[in-house]
Amino acid sequence: MRVLLLGATGQTGKLVLEQLLRKGCNPVIIGRNEEKLKALSEQFGGLTIAIADAQDATALRRIIQENDILISTVGPFDQLGKTPLAVAVESGAHYIDSSGEPSFTDHIYQTYANKLEDSKQVVMTSCGFDYVPGQLAAGKLMAEFGEQVSALNIVYSTGDGKIANLTSGTLSSFADAITETGTFYNHGSWNAGFIGAETFAVNAGRKRIKGIKVPALECQALPREYPQLRDVNVYLAWFGGLGGVMGAFNRVQHILFNVPGYRALTRRFIRSVPIPQRRSPDITARDHGPSLVRAEAIDFHGNSLGAYEISGHNMYYYTGEIIAWMATQLLAGDVKCFGVKAALQVFGLEALEKVHNDIGFVKRT
Repeated sequence: MRVLLLGATGQTGKLVLEQLLRKGCNPVIIGRNEEKLKALSEQFGGLTIAIADAQDATALRRIIQENDILISTVGPFDQLGKTPLAVAVESGAHYIDSSGEPSFTDHIYQTYANKLEDSKQVVMTSCGFDYVPGQLAAGKLMAEFGEQVSALNIVYSTGDGKIANLTSGTLSSFADAITETGTFYNHGSWNAGFIGAETFAVNAGRKRIKGIKVPALECQALPREYPQLRDVNVYLAWFGGLGGVMGAFNRVQHILFNVPGYRALTRRFIRSVPIPQRRSPDITARDHGPSLVRAEAIDFHGNSLGAYEISGHNMYYYTGEIIAWMATQLLAGDVKCFGVKAALQVFGLEALEKVHNDIGFVKRT
């Protein structure tokens, strides 16, 4: 069994690579630029490299083998991620990605959830800060309150309430998601909708800020794990004091999306605007930008049962840590189930809580 890292020369890929190496795991690094891969290999003592474009299924088939673990960090995933995923599944490999894009999450669940239910493969999407710690917070509340819980509200925020310092990849994926539908879970059923129409407030540092509602992985995974849930609401509060403005802007956009041709025109415009490359090491440095995740459990009468908050360091650095941990767990065979699943299901609440404590993402008191 090998670990294969696709996109190792990108920002997220490098973070994952460094954490894998710290765990004693030397992955095969895959990319289309041989010169960059060789330089990266030499930097870390001579890693095995494999040349393949993320869209070249034939080249990827020559590399990916049964029981391998493919980590994909190539994005935007809705545009670039489907081919590596498809090749991994057909090859019998396990798959982990750093996505977070609603339409890509939907693609995975709609295309592969039933197909892989009785397989011996693990397919996990959205395995970074979006949306793993929310699963831990939700799992802790479900363990405490059980069948009393009807709804979960989960908020991802900066720890100090400031605007998040986002990479160009995140900005590109988020901009692309504005015009795409994703799956929400409300009133006991899944339904399609656009990002950001509703807002929810959270205390971050000394500030009270608003997050915008998003169709996150938890909306797909948590109702499957806890069938009594009627609502799973996830919010991104990356925008500091501008969260309310973002919500108002999105509500207007959703009205305009009903105008024939407007949505397609907006999508083409967004994709035509180049996102500036943001490569400052501060963006992904461990101690740059604290993070906060809060989950609240609501009973069937609309009353709050309790909340669980996790605080920690930079969300990008965390993504490298948690994905590397998942890969090593798969290498060791420490999994509880197979198929298209979320981290909480694959590794269990106890293991998920332990790794968060180990890396410094702990309950806030």
